Amino acid sequence: LHGALLPLQQHGYAWDEPSGGYFLWMRLPAHTNAADVLERIRATEVDALPGTLFSQLPLPYHAVRFAFSLFDANDLREAGRRVVGALT
Repeated sequence: LHGALLPLQQHGYAWDEPSGGYFLWMRLPAHTNAADVLERIRATEVDALPGTLFSQLPLPYHAVRFAFSLFDANDLREAGRRVVGALT
């Protein structure tokens, strides 16, 4: 997933490459409407959740969370390709 999303970095999206765990947190560019980003991602049949669901405090940035632990590498590459297509 991480490698497939790399083209988004030139559009202001950012994340830390996971070294383990279950999730990839993608930070959105400043002044980006998180609801719009999620709608565009979900229209590609890829699911992501808003980062604000995972904090009781308002987050200082917009982020979406992708779960990757249950999917194989081919499915993750395809999901990343779809997300890039939706957001560029």
